[in-house]
Parts: sequence; C-alpha cells; structure tokens
Amino acid sequence: MITLDALIKWTKLIKDTLDRAKFVIDGVEVERSFFKLEASGTKITVLVYLTDTDIGKVEDLEVIAADGTVLIRKPDTIIKDQTEGYIVGFILELTGSEIG
Repeated sequence: MITLDALIKWTKLIKDTLDRAKFVIDGVEVERSFFKLEASGTKITVLVYLTDTDIGKVEDLEVIAADGTVLIRKPDTIIKDQTEGYIVGFILELTGSEIG
C-alpha cells in the first residue's frame, strides 16, 4: 500500500515542478505566473488570474513545468468581455490504490 507520507511527498515534488501558465488570447500567446500555487496534503491547487486587461477569446490555457512539459491543459474557450479579473483554477489530488 502507498503510504500517506509518500503521497504527500510526491504532491510537493509535483507542485515544485510547476512553473507558469500559458494561454492564447485573441491569437496572441501569453505566459503568466500563477496567482496561487499551493500543496496541501495530497492536493495541489493552481490558480491563474486573467487580469482586467485580458479581454477577448481565451483559449488553450496550459500549466507548464519548469522543463517546458505541459502538465495540465484546459482546451475550452473562455470569452472574457468584462473588465474585471477572472480566475481559472485546477485542483489535482494524488491517490494510491493497490492491485491484487
């Protein structure tokens, strides 16, 4: 059985590899630091803040690791026409299971 301590350790290791967010807004690629990146227990919370100046069609939001690997992708389109901020969030949770 995978121990809780192992899951917590792997959660922190994964969190520490996350580097930035990338998305396309009206055809222009944008990179952004995370608004929030937190590991708690076996959960990782990633929040990306679209500012009040990010107005238009937001597509292909990705969470990128330090080595450039895309770890999370939101392929949906967000139409952001308000001049207020908007938060896109992801929660990853590690679980262990035993086979046999």
